[in-house]
Amino acid sequence: MSWTKESVYDNEISPLMDKLIALCVKHEIPVVAVFQYADEPPNGAAFSSTIVGQDHQDELMDRLMEIAKPQRPIRPIEVEVDGRTGMTSEKLPTN
Repeated sequence: MSWTKESVYDNEISPLMDKLIALCVKHEIPVVAVFQYADEPPNGAAFSSTIVGQDHQDELMDRLMEIAKPQRPIRPIEVEVDGRTGMTSEKLPTN
């Protein structure tokens, strides 16, 4: 079954994630978030992943970050808040 919620993700979830990412970077809170927003042939499932790592994170976070690494082409985006930096990404077309 083919489905997509890309517009819901883009219009409603992504703006909230921008705020959460900024807070996590500012307060040095490690985070892993993965959203599946579509599953459409022929490209298959589509995901958005956010990974914000910190030096003091637990090994479990390291493992989760490895699992959550995007498998499709992405463009890394460095996020800076109050002099602290983190990374997120945006999807690139698969065509």
